[in-house]
Amino acid sequence: MAIRVIIADDHEAVREGLRWMLHADEAIDVIGEAADGEELLALLERTPCDAVLLDLTMPRMSGLDVLAALRAAGRAIPVVVLTMHDDAAHVDRALALGASGYILKSAPRDEMIRAVTAAATGGAYVQPSLAKPLLARHVVSVAGADEMASLSPRQLQLLRALASGRTNKQLAHELGIGEATVKGYLKELYERIGVESRAGAVAYGMRHGLIR
Repeated sequence: MAIRVIIADDHEAVREGLRWMLHADEAIDVIGEAADGEELLALLERTPCDAVLLDLTMPRMSGLDVLAALRAAGRAIPVVVLTMHDDAAHVDRALALGASGYILKSAPRDEMIRAVTAAATGGAYVQPSLAKPLLARHVVSVAGADEMASLSPRQLQLLRALASGRTNKQLAHELGIGEATVKGYLKELYERIGVESRAGAVAYGMRHGLIR
């Protein structure tokens, strides 16, 4: 079954381009579009989907406001932020509000598809190139080394794998263990670093210089 995606961006040309790129992959079906945050929330009320591609800068209601509204309503809809904002503040804020992914509009089609697929299957994806501006904002040379030393090799391996968008099934295959064991390892990792989700773990890793 194809991954059902809704695109939210205030520029029609951008939506058309994204629709064209995503439709090139048979595993993805764009089932709806919205030109602003309010329109997106109304669309989500009547249209079930597997993932949302969300612009941050939109009229009437911004992408960050949409994320906040979804979180307040307890709606666990996988959202991949697709934006021009590459600064650490926007990345941190979007992930803190529950975004499952964060990529730039300049990202190649394959990377967009990886991000959407990861989000729709319960994973998380942050564009690797965003680690550099994020690290530039935080002093991580010493803190990062301390954090790395406090994690086991397996926990560090899992943390870095999460940033690439791997699913539990993919992790289990790569590590030669069962999915239930992967879930157990992830639970221990989340408790160790004080987060509740994959996106939170990725944000933690980027803040502390553990993901490059």
